[in-house]
Amino acid sequence: MSKEKVVSMTPKKSRFVQPSIVRLNLSNDDWLDVRRELTVGEQRKAMAKTISTMRADGRIEPNMEMIGKAEISAYIVDWSFVDANDKRVPFSESALDNLTPADYQEVDTVVRAHIAAVEEERKKDESGSSQKPS
Repeated sequence: MSKEKVVSMTPKKSRFVQPSIVRLNLSNDDWLDVRRELTVGEQRKAMAKTISTMRADGRIEPNMEMIGKAEISAYIVDWSFVDANDKRVPFSESALDNLTPADYQEVDTVVRAHIAAVEEERKKDESGSSQKPS
């Protein structure tokens, strides 16, 4: 008896981030457009911004201004925020720094919830696709 090789007809999953933008709603009818997920390059750039100095002995001095903010700003692509004259303010790290603490907290909370939801979805997909049919 010969054994036949079973070939799956399921397409192979791409290992590359598929660029897509998600709109997240905020209070006061504002919104953020964020990347659905970051590439490894985008993650590394965000992480690098959190390091102020790397010493010869391997110790790292953190860039305290960027802790927390680096990842958030890597995700945000655009927003609906306006200034006191109702003029649109383009997204930038500088503009992010000028938010009120409460508004920054809202942005941070919404983006982190998005990151957690995408991660949870990925875990479900991976656990479902790794199960072998009976």
